[in-house]
Amino acid sequence: SNLYTEDMLAMAKSYLNNCPQNAILFTNSDNDTYPVLFLQSVKKYRTDVAVINLSLLATEHYRDAMTRPPYNLVYSLPVAFYDHTLRYLSIMDDENNDSMSLDEFRKHKGGDVLYHKKITINRNNTSYAFQLKKRYIDFGNIALLDIVQSNPDRPISLTFTGANGHILEDYLALKGLNWE
Repeated sequence: SNLYTEDMLAMAKSYLNNCPQNAILFTNSDNDTYPVLFLQSVKKYRTDVAVINLSLLATEHYRDAMTRPPYNLVYSLPVAFYDHTLRYLSIMDDENNDSMSLDEFRKHKGGDVLYHKKITINRNNTSYAFQLKKRYIDFGNIALLDIVQSNPDRPISLTFTGANGHILEDYLALKGLNWE
């Protein structure tokens, strides 16, 4: 195919080859997403890996598509949680420095405001706390944490273009061209 250069396909193969079996690979942009999807859909290469574009994860249609084959991802937060006009929650300064678990998001009744600067998730009986560095958290990052927590049997990888400054960065280690 003339759609992608050999170098682009070689990089895409490297991303997929660095993923453990049945992994979820988070990508960040067109250049690290579409060559990988091309290899999977046209060349049937490493179709066990679910490829999720972080830029698109904030959109309702894309999140919904990820629950169907071939991805079959699970979310713990109800669809109604994401049915919101703003697409993000503001983080307000507060004396409350406690963390809020992702499970507590189900009960969140605070409108568009969140009074916690930390979110915790549980994965395979281990708790991970994420310090929110911005004054908001978008629904894409909430969905990302939801996917990580709700799919504990699937290893997590990020392309190296997606990890810098990312909400997961404190828990990632570089392995080949991917962060895990």
